[in-house]
Amino acid sequence: MDSRSVLRQRQAIEAAARYKLYKARKELNAELQKRRAIKKMILEQREAEGTLPFEDDRLPMFNIMETIPEVSEALPVDIEVHGIRARFYPDRPDEDIVPRRYLEKAEYDYIVHRPVWIFSKAKDGHKVDIETWPTLNTNFYDVFRNLNESPQWKKGLFEDDEGAAATCPRGSTFEEARLYQDNAIHALLSELFFRVDVMRATTTLVVSFHFSRPKIMRGCPKYVTRYGKKHNDGPLSSGRIVVEYFPKPYSRHTVIPVTTSLSEHQPLRETLCANFKMHLTQLANLRHVPSRADHLPDQEVFVINLHGSRLHIQRAIFPGSKTSRAWCGKYHPVGGNRELHVFKASDTSRRYTERDMEWDIDQLDWLHTLRDDERETPDENGNPVFRVLASQEYDLWTKSGWHAALRLLAGLNHYLMGGRAKCAVMQVMFREFPVEK
Repeated sequence: MDSRSVLRQRQAIEAAARYKLYKARKELNAELQKRRAIKKMILEQREAEGTLPFEDDRLPMFNIMETIPEVSEALPVDIEVHGIRARFYPDRPDEDIVPRRYLEKAEYDYIVHRPVWIFSKAKDGHKVDIETWPTLNTNFYDVFRNLNESPQWKKGLFEDDEGAAATCPRGSTFEEARLYQDNAIHALLSELFFRVDVMRATTTLVVSFHFSRPKIMRGCPKYVTRYGKKHNDGPLSSGRIVVEYFPKPYSRHTVIPVTTSLSEHQPLRETLCANFKMHLTQLANLRHVPSRADHLPDQEVFVINLHGSRLHIQRAIFPGSKTSRAWCGKYHPVGGNRELHVFKASDTSRRYTERDMEWDIDQLDWLHTLRDDERETPDENGNPVFRVLASQEYDLWTKSGWHAALRLLAGLNHYLMGGRAKCAVMQVMFREFPVEK
């Protein structure tokens, strides 16, 4: 090869490198501008509401000395499913459902603060005529169009023990109206999970990204309460959020079940029993995690519930010690050094990065959750009682409830895709395809 060809080849390589650098800088500037615009919009909104602005971006996205949120005054509700006891705690703060730093990440998602036409007219969407919605502005239009045709209850799920009758739109029966609930939650989750766009690059070149998406997948799933005791009376799910591995085909695994009100009367305990069965169906994914029956790993299960126009998220805590005792009657911890007690800070042979600090913060959050769980007293027979934390019921027809629900859902998406959630489906996925560091 002559010197002229070598020179041309070198010039081509340098030009390609300059183009890649230019493209990277352009993408970085676009991302910075987007972040500044989101921050400006949030600041303006908070100034209008009279709240404090954000701290500087150079500060960590979490505060180690954060105060513990106030405990809800709502009384817990005890239920039992085939001998398994559970205690529901309603109206818990969002930080009990999703760790705080993931909620703060959700604050920077544009979709959470994206203006919705209906709330530009009134803070209560009931006062706005849906038929006047602009044709060119379709953001979340399908959500409110379906909510307008859905059955409504005067009280929230946890406010009505007896289950008052629902009010349906004129000219429609409950069986016809309840299907619009499914369409509404599917439209909301589709818009949110696609726009939040949480992806994770993996160390495996074959698998590029992970992400979640909602699916309308009906069915009555099976669940197990004790060894050899399988039950087929699982509740009908209105949909599921599944995770897909690309480009691996046919790898859809349910991460979060979605439930709606299926009957005109929704007695509280009956509904919570059905919800707990849904939690148990997701707990069955432990069969994919290598473990011993007398030493099952800690797990958490999430369920999204829509009751009319009120949305809340449930988080069931399944400590390995309780799950093992319920499954086979005994629990044998393996070794004296639990994984939860091993922090990155103990490794002094290398630099302590912000990623390591985030890892430790997640561990501390889980230890705090387990500490509260250990205070639960067993039932009269000595059997463990599982805790289920339920968020506040956010009314999607109100501006404040709408934005709070979006923030909680977006934070949950960040948490699941962060690789630290103790959900068996996500643990299996991230073990097979580790997150790129």
